[in-house]
Amino acid sequence: MIVMPHKASTAASYCTSGVLACGGVISNFMHSVEQYVDWGTISAIAGILIGIATFWVNRRNQRKRTRAYIEALERGNITPPK
Repeated sequence: MIVMPHKASTAASYCTSGVLACGGVISNFMHSVEQYVDWGTISAIAGILIGIATFWVNRRNQRKRTRAYIEALERGNITPPK
């Protein structure tokens, strides 16, 4: 089995995002947590922001990986897939 840390960190980040977003929705139903601070809205927004940030970091890393692969192909270091 190959361990891929980027896959584990992505999964952890998406799970955190999902838990926060769902926690926000659940907390909105139980809005009596505190009178002046709406923790449900705060956690829902935080979950959405973490999900968006994870998407952009993954996109940037995938582009870097693709560019490195293309450059290695051009140098002849690796062979193209069949």
